[in-house]
Amino acid sequence: MADYFKENESEVLDMVSTKWDWNEALRVAREDAAEMAREEGMEKGMEKGRWTTLAELVHKGILSIKEAAQMAGMSEGKFRKLAAL
Repeated sequence: MADYFKENESEVLDMVSTKWDWNEALRVAREDAAEMAREEGMEKGMEKGRWTTLAELVHKGILSIKEAAQMAGMSEGKFRKLAAL
């Protein structure tokens, strides 16, 4: 442990000499949570768009239910149920 402190002396000193700021910690936590929510929202939106496209292609007769289900990674029965076919 002593070797670590010697090798990283300036970083360790910065860590122990920095005053904890709750407001700053809360601000950073809120920013992190907001970023995670944005990423999750984007993923869900992209998945919904993909699903909508597959369902539309089936309705237009461009894809079979079997093909769309395979692309969606689900059984034909589940695809039918979710797409209300």
